[in-house]
Amino acid sequence: MAERLANMGSIGAGHFAAATAPSSVSADQAYLVALAEEELRRRKLRARFLPAQFFGEAAWSMLLDLYVSEFRKRPVATTSACIAAEVPASTALRWLDLLEQRSLVERYDSDQDRRVKFIRLSNEGRRALEAILRSY
Repeated sequence: MAERLANMGSIGAGHFAAATAPSSVSADQAYLVALAEEELRRRKLRARFLPAQFFGEAAWSMLLDLYVSEFRKRPVATTSACIAAEVPASTALRWLDLLEQRSLVERYDSDQDRRVKFIRLSNEGRRALEAILRSY
């Protein structure tokens, strides 16, 4: 694990420490969350120079955001997932539909407000995302 951290470049141990949340989480998962957070940070950084729409990765942005939010134990409402995509809501909703059709995400109802739907990674989506992050 220390070797992985040393090879993370700009993420470094500081970001890793910030990503270590619950004690029940493995060091590997905390490392993967740090990678996901760094990817999200870089995406926001490049949006300072060019419009986010130039990069056309709405689904990837949503998946990363869902992964980090799950780790942080923050539920993600559909509207929040659309904002994370940095595309018009109609486009983001189409991506969510596709991700759900591919069994990468699941929608579920809010316990407190029947109008609100939440999104989470499915087990398959989590496995796929973690495999991608491990390949970095």
